[in-house]
Amino acid sequence: MLQVLGRVAWIALTAALATALTAVPASAGTLEVDVTLAGVTVPSTEPVTGNSVGNVGSLNLNRPSAFSCQPDSNGPALWAAGTVRVEDDQDATGLASLTSVKFNNPCTFAPNLGRIVVTVLNLPWRFDAVGVTDASGVTEGRLTGVKIKLDIPSIGCNAILGGPGAGGLNGYIDGTYTSPAAGSGDTGMLALLHTRTDSNLRVTQISQRGSCPTSLIQLGDKFVLSGSVEVRGDNATHQEGPVIHAYEVP
Repeated sequence: MLQVLGRVAWIALTAALATALTAVPASAGTLEVDVTLAGVTVPSTEPVTGNSVGNVGSLNLNRPSAFSCQPDSNGPALWAAGTVRVEDDQDATGLASLTSVKFNNPCTFAPNLGRIVVTVLNLPWRFDAVGVTDASGVTEGRLTGVKIKLDIPSIGCNAILGGPGAGGLNGYIDGTYTSPAAGSGDTGMLALLHTRTDSNLRVTQISQRGSCPTSLIQLGDKFVLSGSVEVRGDNATHQEGPVIHAYEVP
């Protein structure tokens, strides 16, 4: 059964990579951002939560391997909580902070390695706007500080995914945030993009003594993460998601 799940995860992630969305080009000017939350007074720092929609997965760009986390009766594939700064004319850096991120373990490592435990490191992760908001309410953004540990207990293999800098602390994942229509009561949607340039995550550490099969994962392998997360404001009217509007200033 695990082998079947592994093959399904690998095929699904490969297909997703082949049809990946193209990111909105980043603005060349200075960005400022207005963030509003239904029923919330400006300025304030407000709690937000996020639940993934469907699977969340990661694809190794150097070797034929991937991992996938699935929703089940225990919850979504990924759950997150943090805060967002509700304010006008604010800097595009540090709009939101993710203080808790959890994968629905155990996940599946494909091919043929079965169950994997995915642990989030280096919290909080920071969310920045990196491009102007388009006419559809879509803002290009980046999660920064991303670092993840992978454990495959059946073979004693573990690896750390992070950025190329010291300690792997500068890992990032690019994505887009789609704001709800103001007053709709809908969620916002954070989509993690998954093309080759949308992440700098790579294997920065790996267990010794040959416990990790080199045909599937090696030091330096680059990974991309994909998934979609519904975002709600905990204190907003009808728990509506934040509305983000990023714009260029002279």
